Amino acid sequence: MAETRSRSQGKLAARALDTGAMLLRLEEGDAAAAKALNAHFAAIRALTSSTELADALCDAIRARKVTPAATLAMTTAATANLTAPSALAAALSDAASLASARAVTTQAFVAVADALETLTIDTDEHGRPTTAALIDAFRAGADPDLVEIALSTPGGPRAAALTLRRQAAVAREPGRHVWNIATWDGASVPDLAAALERIVRTRLSVEVHVAGAAGPAEAPAFAVNLARYALGGAADLDVLAADVAAATTIFPDCTVVVAGLAAAVMSRGLAYDSVEGAKFAGTLAAVVAHAAGVANAYVELAAFAAADRPVGAAASVIAARPSPAALRWIAAESSEVDPVELLHAAEDEETPRLARCVSAALDAAASSSDAQDVRLRILGARTLDQIDGLERSRLESRGLTTEALDRVEQGLREGLSLSAAFSRWVVGDDVIRQRLGLSPEAFESDGEGLLRALGISPKEIDEARIAVQGRRRPVSSPKSPLAGILARADSVSGEARVRIANAVNRFLNQPPVLTVALGEGGELVRNSLAQSLKAAVEGGFGLRIEAGMPGVDNELKARISDARRRARVPLAAETQPPSFVPPVAPGAYVA
Repeated sequence: MAETRSRSQGKLAARALDTGAMLLRLEEGDAAAAKALNAHFAAIRALTSSTELADALCDAIRARKVTPAATLAMTTAATANLTAPSALAAALSDAASLASARAVTTQAFVAVADALETLTIDTDEHGRPTTAALIDAFRAGADPDLVEIALSTPGGPRAAALTLRRQAAVAREPGRHVWNIATWDGASVPDLAAALERIVRTRLSVEVHVAGAAGPAEAPAFAVNLARYALGGAADLDVLAADVAAATTIFPDCTVVVAGLAAAVMSRGLAYDSVEGAKFAGTLAAVVAHAAGVANAYVELAAFAAADRPVGAAASVIAARPSPAALRWIAAESSEVDPVELLHAAEDEETPRLARCVSAALDAAASSSDAQDVRLRILGARTLDQIDGLERSRLESRGLTTEALDRVEQGLREGLSLSAAFSRWVVGDDVIRQRLGLSPEAFESDGEGLLRALGISPKEIDEARIAVQGRRRPVSSPKSPLAGILARADSVSGEARVRIANAVNRFLNQPPVLTVALGEGGELVRNSLAQSLKAAVEGGFGLRIEAGMPGVDNELKARISDARRRARVPLAAETQPPSFVPPVAPGAYVA
């Protein structure tokens, strides 16, 4: 009887995971979403006799605080095979070599494509190149083998060039390498440091995870956006505990993936790089762990954990990076223990808006004037009087009409760039020709040129462009408390990342991953790598390096620049001393 019941529960759980996976695959607004949501909720309710538990979990999923139940492989972003710690440095070095070779291949594809596009070879009536055309091509420096290959390609040299450019685009993709080690014991730290330094000179992303007790890839999992539980004090944390307890009771063998940790800290009006921020992060992790039944989490919560707080089965809690589908569902603004990356909503939004965690932080910690300043600095100016140097009164005094300025401001509100907003198509030909005495054709797409013609200085135009684009430092004074609260990932120190990782690590079943905060280049990169690697090894954390532009050191950059400059000078000019020209006395006649 018990075996029959177990098989039945297994089928019901599989049905829940299938319908949850279907929900995650659907785009928002898909016509099939409502039907899939109802099917998923029906599968969840069939797994438990508790209406209260089912209602709590279904409400959390509907509110997009929690993802639908799906497999761990579908809920998290990266999977990796277990690697021996002693083999990790060699694996990193091999990946760096492969990435470098791909970069060379990419450049070679582009160079050959450039050469092919210059080949304009006349052909006879049979499609064969004339001898005279071939002679001209070879005299121009064309490689004979390259010419033969290009002419044998259907479509000729230009078609061959297009194919090569497509291959270059594919080869340029950096890719991501992920390794999983049981522990850092046995790994050579100096060898790892050298290999990681090679990695940052490529466009490669690498991750090293330290294995923990997370469930298998096919086990149930939920991603939870902690920032959605950060606004209402203890009452919100009670809801968080109830939602996690419901999920882990209905799916006892599930893994809870916590996301939005840094966004939750910001939403509370706390700085990521602060003792208070780290303490709150630890509290959130403890609430989740205790509700999921993780051993000793209750003790760690101390006075905060009420005796009647709901507790689920013994599930796993990890701070892994959710999959794109999971992130889309819960709209998490940060992942793992990483700081918040963006202070504005998604780039493809037609109407720019602040990230949810930024709005919450402003409500919690900013005056109305400070909040307005932050909005302008992040989202960009939408009226001329919000742009220093381009106030309406100043532009009217330079000849622009009220109607023209109204059109410019409407363009800014619709998201036009500064140059587009002041182009002839917005300002109007009549205004430019009759009021300003200029030629409209000169400002087809160069509205900044019109501003220069009106006497606006280059510095003022640069500042105006930045004001319109937004995305600036969120506050005008770096000493303001808001500067710490609204700090983006690119301005957060490695020490702060380690502090947050330490605050939550004891509540997790798998060590969190530290993302290396790289500097501008040279010695800064080496120092940041060394510090992050040391912290990861000592704390037992994972380590990540995100793809970026290759970090070439400053001395090498200078040598390349000097060599390119000297290569443009004829050899004779470099080897022969300059001829002496006698000075000419003031007022002397020169023939």
